[in-house]
Amino acid sequence: MRAVAVLRVVSALEGLSYLLLVFVAMPLKYGFGWPLGVRVSGMGHGWLFIAFVAAGLIAYHRVQEREPEPPPGPTSEASRDVVEVEIVAE
Repeated sequence: MRAVAVLRVVSALEGLSYLLLVFVAMPLKYGFGWPLGVRVSGMGHGWLFIAFVAAGLIAYHRVQEREPEPPPGPTSEASRDVVEVEIVAE
């Protein structure tokens, strides 16, 4: 599986774990006094967040390897000069 595809899957899972933590586990803890839900979903969310950061870094480096920046030369944007033209009306 490609690195960007892995990043998409991990980011979706991490987002779902965050929603589960906020909208299910937190109300169970503070509304019903059941803190075990926060421990379980919080740990899962933490591990998925670490996986998300790792997948993001790997995908970033793989994309950088695949698409290197062009070397500076006569066709690069850095070497183009801006020409100003002044029109004088007589």
